[in-house]
Amino acid sequence: MKVKLYTLCEVAYFAALVYVTVNWVGPVYLNADQIINSAMSLQHLTIFYWGQNRLASLLPLLAAPIRNPEANLAACIIISASAFFGLLWIFANSLAYDEGDQSRRQLVRLSIFSLTAAIFLASFKQSAIYEIVIGHYEYGLSYLSLLAGFHKASKKSRLAPIDYLLNAVLLFTAIGLNTSTAITALALSLWLYLFSDTERRYCISAAIVAVISGSFWMWISVFYPHSPTSYSQFDLRNIVGSFEIAATHMLEACSLAGLTASLVFLAAIASVSPRLNRTETHRSGNQYFQLASISIFGLVWICFFACNSWVILNDRAFRYFIPSFYCLLLIASVIAFQNFRAWPVKRLKPLIFLIASGTFLPLLKPFVPLGNYSVFQAVPSQVSGQVSGFAGDYWSVWPGMVKAGWDHRPVFGFGYRSFGNENNLKNYFLDPQKYGKSFAIACMHMSIEGCSQQLSEILGNIKVIDPQKVSEGIKIIKVEPCFYKSVTTADQKFSTSQKSDEIATSTTQPPLCDPQVKSFKGEVTERQAKEIRLKLGTIVSDPEGLKLPVTIFNGSSEPLNTVSGDGKPVRLSWRLVAAEPVSARLTSEGWDGARQNLEMSLNPGESATTNVRIKPPEVQGKYLLQVAIVQEGVRWFQNAGMPIPNLPITISPVSGHCFLITLPLGLSVEDACDAKN
Repeated sequence: MKVKLYTLCEVAYFAALVYVTVNWVGPVYLNADQIINSAMSLQHLTIFYWGQNRLASLLPLLAAPIRNPEANLAACIIISASAFFGLLWIFANSLAYDEGDQSRRQLVRLSIFSLTAAIFLASFKQSAIYEIVIGHYEYGLSYLSLLAGFHKASKKSRLAPIDYLLNAVLLFTAIGLNTSTAITALALSLWLYLFSDTERRYCISAAIVAVISGSFWMWISVFYPHSPTSYSQFDLRNIVGSFEIAATHMLEACSLAGLTASLVFLAAIASVSPRLNRTETHRSGNQYFQLASISIFGLVWICFFACNSWVILNDRAFRYFIPSFYCLLLIASVIAFQNFRAWPVKRLKPLIFLIASGTFLPLLKPFVPLGNYSVFQAVPSQVSGQVSGFAGDYWSVWPGMVKAGWDHRPVFGFGYRSFGNENNLKNYFLDPQKYGKSFAIACMHMSIEGCSQQLSEILGNIKVIDPQKVSEGIKIIKVEPCFYKSVTTADQKFSTSQKSDEIATSTTQPPLCDPQVKSFKGEVTERQAKEIRLKLGTIVSDPEGLKLPVTIFNGSSEPLNTVSGDGKPVRLSWRLVAAEPVSARLTSEGWDGARQNLEMSLNPGESATTNVRIKPPEVQGKYLLQVAIVQEGVRWFQNAGMPIPNLPITISPVSGHCFLITLPLGLSVEDACDAKN
């Protein structure tokens, strides 16, 4: 009877921790990185996280049976939080595994679990708790899977073949979720081999499985989109400086007041704990060795990954050192066990009640429905209720898409990571039965040009009509797929209007985009690229950033067509480089993040003007604004000899989203901020 009651208490305590934590941090900090898992779960499951070649999509897979959109997102959040607290439970269970009869074992386990969870919730800032518990499930789920296999094996004197198989599956899954887990698996295998009674064959087999699994996931990742910055490159030349930066960011994630209170509470528990007998003192000595091992691993992880190229690119954010935080929590669990295992049952029960009171009372708040989370409140209801898709800012697109999907109708997201759902997007928006019809798309916190670019990258040629402003930074545009006549098939015997009418009434093609613009196949020659010229107009500063008119002049003897019929479009690109040192002007990097389609056909001697939207730099200062032309997959025109216009500017942020732009003497700038604020 006691066993069942204690089991019920453990389950209830676990569920309560998940609920209060989610209800505390979720409404404030839930963001697109977690929300997109629900989109993947409901629309298109892929091996990896959309737009990446890592982080196997286990979370979307687990939530996939739940087809109600709102319930699916709730499941994604709950699974993530459960994985983290499940990891703390495994810490407690592995320590209390041999503690007396089952009822005492359960009480000791619950004591360790409750205290470790309380220390975690008190010692970290609310934003960091969200990142660790919900935001980065790839650590919680992967380490839960890893330790679940090792935990069972380390507690059995003789292992059956099924134990080997189960651990192999769990280890393979863990490394797929997060490839870096292979390092932890190898370290744990070595430690068990040297310092435990676990079967040596098992430790060796686990190490082999870790190596094979890591190699497999790294091999398969090369077939998926990936960043030019490698996840497997390390620069160990400045390990001390890298460690200092990483440690600073980790400390910034902590609440010093809560951490101090936790240490004081641990010291108070230690002061009233009964003394251990000789046998228990010997076991305690072994656990001091465990503490040292855990501490060393946590420090090595920080040193090693603070030098990782991808982590450096992301400013060594604390989230990349979550395994080191796990080490700290495991140390807290070991310390708690050293104190609790000598306590009688009658003292453990009130202690658990005291810890529970101190944990839950500060966090209890009325239940917050998903629709009231701040990330969804930022999406106007009139937008979510009438559009078929969202484009623009990544952090706004996916919350908008998921919220609109709660009406149980097809809604899709464009922009960053949407290529993971490319086939569904094309099947829906390029359905021949819908040709000639327009789709309403919400353009979220981005210029119409930027949203159009995102749409055309997946849907191809589109016409944007009737843009309407809904609120600050949010517009609804109507989009219609279209196509351009090919240069190679244009028949000069037909008039443009006659040809357009025939095409527009076709049931197998979308309507014509622009009868004056033609598409081409092949490459722009180096000779022609050399004769193209760019002229920069007057910059406009407004709440959406910087708008720059760019005039393209065809100085060659051949027509210049920019719309490609074989996936090699001619586009504008631009960059802002530091004006000093002068060598910065000669660099070839920095063009990849900016593109704008050009939809024009220019005969020799003709020119056309288009506007580009430029995101101002985060750091004010002196810059060179440079604009170039590229034919994707072929060449940059400047490499063929086309001059790049250089405009020296000084940028300083002012009120709102506007920027003060200072140009060299004799040049002017138009400031539209005052009129729009």
